[in-house]
Amino acid sequence: MFSQAGKNGTDSAVLTLYQEAAESKVDLPEDDPAIVKLLIQFLYENDYETKDLTIKSDTRAAKALRASRSPSDFEFLLDFPHTCSGDCRYPFHAICPHHYCTNCNGTCVNFVCGICAPILEGTEINRTTLLVHSKMYEIADKYDVNGLKDLARTNFSALCAIFWDKDVFAQAAEHALSSTPDSDDGLREVIRQIIISHIELLNKSDIAELLSKHTDFVFSVLRRVAEEKAGLKPKAKTTSRTGSW
Repeated sequence: MFSQAGKNGTDSAVLTLYQEAAESKVDLPEDDPAIVKLLIQFLYENDYETKDLTIKSDTRAAKALRASRSPSDFEFLLDFPHTCSGDCRYPFHAICPHHYCTNCNGTCVNFVCGICAPILEGTEINRTTLLVHSKMYEIADKYDVNGLKDLARTNFSALCAIFWDKDVFAQAAEHALSSTPDSDDGLREVIRQIIISHIELLNKSDIAELLSKHTDFVFSVLRRVAEEKAGLKPKAKTTSRTGSW
């Protein structure tokens, strides 16, 4: 679950963490206790849950969702989990406002919309969960926890797609850019793609303030836009002394 050798001398800290977890006593005074708790859960279960961060949803939201219709004036299926079959072709392809089976080419397997499903269940994801996933990525990087960084990145990416237009996106992005080195592109790539996909974010004052603090990241965003929109050739990778890329 952890790599065999930690980085920056963290291998001994990882061993101590294992020992203290086994004794139900973990002492990491510099870290958020709630994040440490999720870290311990990952050690035992290879996963972490944030169900306690869901909040009750207004029932009117579920009614409005069920009453909504597609641009072609079809009702949404709103049946999760959804697995594609020969029956989900047009006009039965509108699963929910955020997913059409024409987009996945009929390859859905147990698809559950992270936005619609919680609303229909009477709960919704607390926006602060996005920041939690950024903190999980940070602690995984700090203690070199094998697998946790990938999981935190996947969770972070999924919620960014939901909350990109909320204030918490700027807060989580600030934490992600400040808590990891510029060379770590894990969460940076997610944030970069969100900004490029929703360029209107540049009109938000909190995003403008965020970008003013992280000029190297701004350059990476501009370069990606130039590559995708203006045909700029991607920067060539350099060969290291060991001959690897």
